[in-house]
Amino acid sequence: IGRAVLWDSKPIDESKWYYQADSTFDVGSGSKSAFDRTSSIMERHRTSRSSQASVHSSSSTASTETVMEEMIIEVERLDIKLENESKGWFYPVIALSASAQAQLTNWSKNLCLEASLNLEVSYFNERAAAWEPLLEPVPRSEFQYRRWRLNAVVKQHKPEKEKLTPFAIDETPVVGDDGDEADGQKVIKTSDAGQDLGRRRESIAEVEMPPAATSVTISSEDPLELTATKTSFYVIQKLVKLWTDAEENPDQLASSKGLSPYLIQNKSGQSVVVTPGKTFTDHWSEEGFGLTDGLSQSLDYKQDTRSRIEVLSKTFDADSIDIYREKAHQVCIQFPGFEKISGVPITKAGRLIYFLKEKASANKIVPFVCEIELIEAQKIVRLRSSFTIENNLSTDVDVYAKGETTPVAKLKPSEKYYAPLLRASTSSFSISPSGFGFQPSDEFNWKSGRTSGGVRHRSITCLSEAAGQYVTRLVAEPETYENVADVGKDEPHHIMHLYVPFVLHNQLPRSLRGQIEGYEKEFQLDAGAKESLSAIDADSEKKKESRGFTAFFWTKDESGREWSGHVGIDSSKNDELVGLEMSAQFPDGKSVKMMFGVRLTCMKSVEAHVFVPYWMVNKTGTALEYLADGSSHSILHESTVKDAILFGMPKLGSKGKIKLKAFGSEWSKSFPLDAAGSGGNIKCKENNRVYELGLQVRLASFGLSRIVTFAAYQIVVNKTNETVFIYEGKSIVPMIIEPGAWEPYWAEGKSGVMSVKLGSDAEPESQKFSFDKAHSTLLELGGKVRGVYVQVELSDSSSIISFSHYFVGAAPVRVENHIRKEKVVVDVFQKGEEESGNAAVIVDSGYFRTFAWSNPLGKRLINWNFPQLGSVKYQNNLKQDNHGKCEFPKQGSLVIYWASFLDGLQRVVLFTDNKAEVLHATETEHIEQADFELTVSIPSVGISLVNDHKSLTVAYVSITSSGLVWEFKPMKKKRFRPESYEMCQKLEAVYNDSSKAKEKGLLVDFSNPNDMKIVQPKAGSLRRTLHKGIWFQFSVSTHHIFMHAIVNRIQIDNQMRLNVFPVVLNPVPPPKSVASQAAPKPFIEASVVINRMEQANTQQIKYLMVLIQEVAVHVDMGFIGSLIELFSPENWDESGEAARFQKDLAVIHKTVMESSAVKAVYDGQRVYISFLHLSPIKIRVSFSIDAPGAKDNEGKSSLVAVPVEFVKVLLKSVGIVLTDVQDIEFRLAYFELVGQSWTERQLLRGIQKHYVTQAIKQMYALVLGLDVIGNPFGLVTDIKDGVFDLFYEPYQGAIQGPGEFAVGMAYGVKSLVSHTVGGLFGTVSRVTGTLGKGLTKLTFDDELQKEKAQAKKPTGIGEGLKQGAQSLAHGILGGITGIVTKPVKGAKKSGVKGFFTGVGKGLLGVLTRPVGGVVDFTTSTFQGISSAADLEKPVYPRRPPRFISHDKIIHPYCFHTATGNAILQVVEEGEYGSDQYFAHTVIFNDPKIVFLVTNKHLLFIKEGDFIESGEQKAAFVTPLSEILEIREKDNAIFVVLKAIKKSFFGKSEGHEQKGFKAPKETDRKYALEKVHEALKLFQH
Repeated sequence: IGRAVLWDSKPIDESKWYYQADSTFDVGSGSKSAFDRTSSIMERHRTSRSSQASVHSSSSTASTETVMEEMIIEVERLDIKLENESKGWFYPVIALSASAQAQLTNWSKNLCLEASLNLEVSYFNERAAAWEPLLEPVPRSEFQYRRWRLNAVVKQHKPEKEKLTPFAIDETPVVGDDGDEADGQKVIKTSDAGQDLGRRRESIAEVEMPPAATSVTISSEDPLELTATKTSFYVIQKLVKLWTDAEENPDQLASSKGLSPYLIQNKSGQSVVVTPGKTFTDHWSEEGFGLTDGLSQSLDYKQDTRSRIEVLSKTFDADSIDIYREKAHQVCIQFPGFEKISGVPITKAGRLIYFLKEKASANKIVPFVCEIELIEAQKIVRLRSSFTIENNLSTDVDVYAKGETTPVAKLKPSEKYYAPLLRASTSSFSISPSGFGFQPSDEFNWKSGRTSGGVRHRSITCLSEAAGQYVTRLVAEPETYENVADVGKDEPHHIMHLYVPFVLHNQLPRSLRGQIEGYEKEFQLDAGAKESLSAIDADSEKKKESRGFTAFFWTKDESGREWSGHVGIDSSKNDELVGLEMSAQFPDGKSVKMMFGVRLTCMKSVEAHVFVPYWMVNKTGTALEYLADGSSHSILHESTVKDAILFGMPKLGSKGKIKLKAFGSEWSKSFPLDAAGSGGNIKCKENNRVYELGLQVRLASFGLSRIVTFAAYQIVVNKTNETVFIYEGKSIVPMIIEPGAWEPYWAEGKSGVMSVKLGSDAEPESQKFSFDKAHSTLLELGGKVRGVYVQVELSDSSSIISFSHYFVGAAPVRVENHIRKEKVVVDVFQKGEEESGNAAVIVDSGYFRTFAWSNPLGKRLINWNFPQLGSVKYQNNLKQDNHGKCEFPKQGSLVIYWASFLDGLQRVVLFTDNKAEVLHATETEHIEQADFELTVSIPSVGISLVNDHKSLTVAYVSITSSGLVWEFKPMKKKRFRPESYEMCQKLEAVYNDSSKAKEKGLLVDFSNPNDMKIVQPKAGSLRRTLHKGIWFQFSVSTHHIFMHAIVNRIQIDNQMRLNVFPVVLNPVPPPKSVASQAAPKPFIEASVVINRMEQANTQQIKYLMVLIQEVAVHVDMGFIGSLIELFSPENWDESGEAARFQKDLAVIHKTVMESSAVKAVYDGQRVYISFLHLSPIKIRVSFSIDAPGAKDNEGKSSLVAVPVEFVKVLLKSVGIVLTDVQDIEFRLAYFELVGQSWTERQLLRGIQKHYVTQAIKQMYALVLGLDVIGNPFGLVTDIKDGVFDLFYEPYQGAIQGPGEFAVGMAYGVKSLVSHTVGGLFGTVSRVTGTLGKGLTKLTFDDELQKEKAQAKKPTGIGEGLKQGAQSLAHGILGGITGIVTKPVKGAKKSGVKGFFTGVGKGLLGVLTRPVGGVVDFTTSTFQGISSAADLEKPVYPRRPPRFISHDKIIHPYCFHTATGNAILQVVEEGEYGSDQYFAHTVIFNDPKIVFLVTNKHLLFIKEGDFIESGEQKAAFVTPLSEILEIREKDNAIFVVLKAIKKSFFGKSEGHEQKGFKAPKETDRKYALEKVHEALKLFQH
């Protein structure tokens, strides 16, 4: 770049856009500064948001504009149905039903459109053959619904012809705070944008903003409730895939041959007659059609019922929100010699079991299964027995029946064999691999899988003289059925899976050789490979007695040295972590040991994953040496080794650290390697030199290995096309970097500064600049290459120093002197450099010059003066757009205007005597009419997450409004402002009870709700509003893009039946010190202003700010597991293991150049950021290892696709014992950029790195927050907050006046006591609580552990004492009575085995339960004291979990049924939770008195409080089987029992009866109706 192009003065280009000022441009005063107008627009957004949310708002006035044109549009019904075609069969996917009304007026002038849309959206669940809601309807009453309503208003306003309110030139420059003076000159610091915002904010708020040319307002008064199920995720995912495939392959859309909707398969081993229902085709006789074993028959609908939209695809009726479901299409099934099975529904996917009764002998019963499987759009109806054999091997298998020498079936991999119907209960089977000459295996039958619960394993062996033995592992899995809760122990109901007995996975980045004890054959596995070993009998009795078998392993390291070791494999352990000690002989004769690991899983095959804890990767270019703490021998890592080397600590699962050497230096300090996702800077000293290495730890895909990468901390990147010569400090020997290359940089000293030359060593040297601080600087050079741009980017693990050529925007500023009248010269220089002898940049009139920092290490402020006009210096930091004027009265009232603005990415400082030029240069700062404005507001949003496959509601996410907020508008002002929390509470109290006005110190007038007034303590107008849950505004004008988004409150509830924390996430209310002063704030608020620069294709983020309030997160392991299961696919993809491993290997071989940090300085368009601020994030975390909620509605454990147990194994691998943590705090500092130019990739990476790095590094809090030591971290934080209150709140109070100061002082003292007392007793309660949990687990009593999991924290001292006393009494009494009750319960449940188990539990309970009662008494008491001292109120779930009926269809949410089912789950401590809720009603309008009916019992509840305590007691419980009749008499309901009541002398006194009063006739009528319905269903 030639000198004349870059640094010399050049004539101003008069064609520049900012010199083209319009002669009609209004330069009048009375307008606002740039930052002020930005704030004004934001204030207008807030004002419009508040005005739309008013609770008591004035009635809308009629438009003053005469309606000249009008159109009314009404759409009574609009149905949109999305279908999918598969093989000629059309089936529905999503349906939308709506109605709409609209009014359009004055479209020729100022168009106005007001419309409303009533909407419902559902998806078709093929499994259940029913429509289920995506968008929930809105309840009208308990059981009636209507569509969700959305309103829209579109208005057009007449465009403003002239520019609007341009800013006024700042008349009052502010003298610099530092009072700098130089050479007797006065230094004036020019006003930064918004510096005096607070001083003028009140006047800004009153500026009237012009309405947008086109405004669109979308709003709703209805809550937006969405339901997301596992099936809906699948439907949407499949839909997206179908659309994508159709777009990519449009030629494949031709319809194929049609298939029938049903296919009946006979796999029973018997002939069968099937009689279809009336809706199906009648090609056969009335008796139906016959099917012999192995044949199939398609089943279609009649011609008059089949159409393009099938009968089952009918959506709901638009006039009634009830979702349509066609009555189940049924078939009748007749097996020869057995009674007919009628009414078998086939529309719903699942398994149904029936019991066939033999005609000749009523005592003979044979189970038979009707399995409906959905394959694409066709339902396969499979008639089979209840015993199945499934081949999960990789080879074909022959199946033999007992006594037969020829196979009855040949199963290919993944195929199933269904035992014949009449032989499933009695016959035995054997297998052998096909075509290998093996004899049939040992025999097995369905009883081989007989177990009291869960899955059972067994191995069977096939022998061959030539091939040895072939072992198959049998895994018996009990089947479940839709129509029967319990099949019984004496009937087959199993799938017998065939698996390989042992699978070995090599998770090392090197090949692995191995051998199993007792087997001669060795095996070899490449890196990432796996081997199935069918000769290993992992489950033999001999192996079980010896605790498994031994495996021997060998692997070679990078130098060819062989490491060997052995490990015991115990097939009875699942998810077990075992250490594998490997040793090798080193050249010095020493035998060095290193600990590898083996992870065992035994649910299917016995699988062993061999891994090493650390893959060490050296990208430093020099040899490294590692030494583990506790080890006496180091491991050398040569720079020439490109692969990872294997490294382990002396002991697996220890929190080990290592030391490091580089360049023959001393050992570094010890540092850990286990914090995956983090990085750091490692320093190695050598004499007076320090070598800095960057460390990055990444978790390998397997999860138990970490990829540890070392590179030079400082990396130099040459992006120029010239050679770069680098001189550090006073060094005269340069480091040379060729064009386009990069090199690691090893600092030679501690100076932290360097200089450069470009082109050749003979070229002039640049100024010194820092390389250990983040900055970007344009360096001025002499010679051929005149300038180079240097950027230093720092992170925790790297420092990237990049050099590039000059580009537009690289210079700090371009100075333009357009002062024409006096030909004034401008001198520009860096602050403090004039005294150092560095000459100023002189800019003559009519010229411009590029300015660079003369001292990059100095203060980056520019000064300028006008030497011809006086001795005053002016100062600017160049970070914000601003403006001003300099007046010189002695020169004939000369006024020089200046402006700092952006021309593309280049900052320009313009000096001119033409005011219009300054105004035009900063026209992006004008208040102007928006061309388009969109406003969206929703009162609340709820998302229900449901695992419909398990009938389990997992979570409920809710975004709600702010609650009531009072706003105040002073007299003669135009804008309402929110009042503080404290004032809102006072006003609300007086609003509800006017007699409290004097007590609260208020004088108000609430007589007119639309014009409320306040006189004392201040005069003005009041407005009672609420801010909607979600509010968003987007507007576009000629020069601006505005976005403003607000989320008021968010909460996530754990909706599972059992949980440790009912509320998972909720905002934490501000401390009282803030609440007494500040107005309520939303949980999340984001505001963005982007300047649109027509003259340059660049973006300027003028203002971007995100504020997030403090949040509390409470999770237990069960909730995490259920979320994983909800979002995981049905079948976990194990085939991706190899692909994921290859990605790990690719990471190893990535060059430093390919790292994200280095890439970020190369790629992406630059964005100029005037101001960006992302708020600090404060998260309060509690975690429990308990998983009580991982059960479905039937109380069965959920099998998560990715086992939760793996998390425990992962932590155990680094020496962490997972335990409970409570109230640990994560404090993530804010992220801010001011006046910088970044690439998009740099910006995103910088934000991500900033927060993620902090979060990972703050995981140390988990150590102090562990529940086993009671969380002293929290205690320290509590006391610190208390002291902070004492010094902070009085200061706030003093601002408002002496009275508030006194109140603040009083509260400050109270807060200190509160935090200290609460923190102390909270810690004590957590210590005792942990001990109590341990004692509870020692009882091995599932019911007691469940009770503890459901126990709620007391909210006060009284409740704490009450709970403590109850725990003490229950502990003593339970321990004594358990000796009798536990054996009895055990015998009822599991027979003799259960009896002896109960005896053991009873004896343990005698010792542990009384002690646990004492500990629980202490815990509850201290929790009560802590809660009483706490100022925060408890947070409750937003609503009860959704009730899912036995048909497993997701219906619209009903609060009534959800409440009834929730009561059923807690009444009598959940004793009747396995019942199916039927109906309930509240008696006496008292929620504590409930009459409830289930499918088995009738309950009358009158004790406890479900909402507050979560507990309720039943006055009486009656099984439906014992009820004779139910009747009404004398305002009461009587339940007459079958049992006869007898007198003391044995005389019959009639039937026993129970009753209760029900004064309301509607209650009695409802109760009688529901009991009769329940009795009828029960008898059926």
